[in-house]
Amino acid sequence: IDDLVYFQSGHGVVYCFRSSSGELVWSADLQKRFGGKQITWGMVENMLVEGDRIFCTPGGEINNVVCLNRFTGAAIWTSPGNKKPSAYCSSIYVRHKNAELIVTMTDGSIIGVDAKTGQFYWDVPQNQTYKIHANAPVYSDGVIYCASENETSNNGLVALKLSDDGRKVTQLWRNREFKNLMEGFIVKDGLIFGAVYNANRWLCVDINTGMTLHSFNK
Repeated sequence: IDDLVYFQSGHGVVYCFRSSSGELVWSADLQKRFGGKQITWGMVENMLVEGDRIFCTPGGEINNVVCLNRFTGAAIWTSPGNKKPSAYCSSIYVRHKNAELIVTMTDGSIIGVDAKTGQFYWDVPQNQTYKIHANAPVYSDGVIYCASENETSNNGLVALKLSDDGRKVTQLWRNREFKNLMEGFIVKDGLIFGAVYNANRWLCVDINTGMTLHSFNK
């Protein structure tokens, strides 16, 4: 973007390079600077850029989610979020009516944070046995969709309706059969498509009811 490339290492260091020359423009160590917590397989979040801002999830107790100036690396705001470690999830930017949100999954939760100020709004339990939330959330028509696999609680795919101001969510439904651990899912034409982890199955789910309409074996 504007000749700038952003990358986060497994050790939680965010780098900004100039693509034309390879010059390092700035870097930010999320562990040293923001108290980020290292996790089992390294911090692998994809960088989220919106306008002049870049968003990261160090997973610290004080600086859980942070917003940086993407040209300088200077902190614009930091949020305590829900104080839980990051969980391999890449956050998404949501523009909902007049609200701007950052939505991601940390260890055991789906969270929503104000994109302008960092104010923490809501937390919905979403556990995974090995603390892996490798799927980015999906937003469509006022609803957040998140999918996880869990050996014990069968959280599966959940639909969360945002309030008009984005400060609250209401669970619409949960499909416990849709256990998608990684590689994500697709929302299209009132349907959700995705694979069941380690089961050689593909599912098609009704977006309004959460009911499984079709199941396909590989």
